[in-house]
Amino acid sequence: MKFPSGDLIFYVAVLLGGAIYMSIRLPSTAAEYQAVAVTLIVCVVVEAFLLAIRFRWSPELFVAITFFFLGWGVTQGVAEGFTRTRIGIAAGSGVALLAYPVLRREVRGRVRPSESGRS
Repeated sequence: MKFPSGDLIFYVAVLLGGAIYMSIRLPSTAAEYQAVAVTLIVCVVVEAFLLAIRFRWSPELFVAITFFFLGWGVTQGVAEGFTRTRIGIAAGSGVALLAYPVLRREVRGRVRPSESGRS
């Protein structure tokens, strides 16, 4: 098994850091959202693991989790007012979507020029 590239390790570290941050904030999370927060923590840790082992569909799962965070931040902002945390969640998720092409290329491999002309 090939060792993950620096780009992949960076995104794995970001995901694990996010999971740690959410875990630390869990006691201050509203009771009605704690189940969602725990589910997100588990999903983010699993996604970090899948990226690290280069699971074929992990970039798409990364996008799904990121869209959830984006929707969560925007929905909470519209429903209950925008706070720094909600704006940060939405903005961070929007920026994280830019990682998809890099993750996809790193997980699925680069196309070599000699292979691009083959059918």
